[in-house]
Amino acid sequence: MSFRRPIGFVEVGRGGKARYVMVDREGVRLGAGSSQDPELGDRRLLTITGVPTSPPSAGQVWSDPAVLAGAQVAELLRSRVARVNLYRIDVSNVEKRRDGREKEIVLHTKRSRTRILWGRPPGRKAELLENITARGKIQLLDRAFDQYGGLHGRVDEIDLVERKIRRSPAPARRMTTVRG
Repeated sequence: MSFRRPIGFVEVGRGGKARYVMVDREGVRLGAGSSQDPELGDRRLLTITGVPTSPPSAGQVWSDPAVLAGAQVAELLRSRVARVNLYRIDVSNVEKRRDGREKEIVLHTKRSRTRILWGRPPGRKAELLENITARGKIQLLDRAFDQYGGLHGRVDEIDLVERKIRRSPAPARRMTTVRG
């Protein structure tokens, strides 16, 4: 008997009809049910969105490449979820289903709404085509977070493949009158 640790929730459906199904790092569905909220007590797990297929039975591998890619990225980033305020992994473009020019995996932060362009699913092919490892991407993310003292209000987008950061426009300075 092996125990599986949840790594994320897969969003099934959209809007008010959305339900969330837990998976582990190998894409195995955990539990037979689904929940209305992607929460697991005090643990913060990433939500994997943009999956076009229905979930398998409990204990079965969700063989959709988008789920497997999302679960891999969630596992790689599990120690940074709270620090960077990661919230969601959008896998709707895995295998270039939507747009061949766009990145396949995009991360989103919750509070700052920063988009983090991850690129291809982790693996040797991605490393060869993108010329950067998953570990290298994580180091770039950490550096950006440290350099800007967080992402909230400072960074709109980080492209980990192109190694580019698009900063948020500087807020207009408010004039205040001091009366004395």
